[in-house]
Amino acid sequence: MTSTITRPPGRATGRPPIDPRIQARRIEVLRDRGRKRRKRLIALIVVLLLLAAAAAATQSSLLDVDHIRTAGGVHTSPAALAKAGSLRTGEAMLEVDPGAVRSRVERLPWVDHASVRRQWPGTVTIRITERRPVAVVDGPSGLTLVDPTGRLLGPATGADNNLVHLDGRSDLRPGATLGAAWQTGLEVAVALPPALRLQVAAIGPLGAGDRLTLRDGIEVRLCGTAQLADKAVALDALLRAGDRTAIASINLCVPGAPALTPRPKGA
Repeated sequence: MTSTITRPPGRATGRPPIDPRIQARRIEVLRDRGRKRRKRLIALIVVLLLLAAAAAATQSSLLDVDHIRTAGGVHTSPAALAKAGSLRTGEAMLEVDPGAVRSRVERLPWVDHASVRRQWPGTVTIRITERRPVAVVDGPSGLTLVDPTGRLLGPATGADNNLVHLDGRSDLRPGATLGAAWQTGLEVAVALPPALRLQVAAIGPLGAGDRLTLRDGIEVRLCGTAQLADKAVALDALLRAGDRTAIASINLCVPGAPALTPRPKGA
């Protein structure tokens, strides 16, 4: 006996039919995902191209150091500043480290403070403030200028004859700093009023920086650096009021009661 099972009309085999609206939505979702992937890919390519262009620009001669400008130097030449800062035209601007350049420049004997600025596209500017000499000291190459901190600056010239001479000899070179034995003499030199400092030929000897020798030979004993301002006032008053040719020495241990030693008659 043979039997046949017949599929009812309208019934499909396999998966049930999909609603056309759902199918259309799925297609739209897939298309949207594709568009987003393409946008991300394009954005990535753009970023990579920009990075490549930036990297190429940093190596371009358009961003090299073309000019090195300096300001503030009287005793320090532009060439010395550029050399100390390890700067040269033609190097990449991005390779110039202003902080490192400043530190190197401030090691120069005369430079007290430096500022370094990059000015795009190709200029580096160095501005310095130089130190002020207050005394001279004997050195390996003759008289050497000294600033208030004891920093050795460079050779003295004829224009520096009015500066106080610190007794003693230093074998240090410009750029170095005098040791503790010189500090009292430096403190006294700085504390003296300019008009009085011009009358002082020497301070010392070394290790006894509280003793002055005036240009006319008068010896002054300060007995340390306490009350320096009062001692300077007392000394100035004595020199103005007295007969300097009759004074051999002045003791200012007590500035309110100075003691004078006269010169021997006929000396």
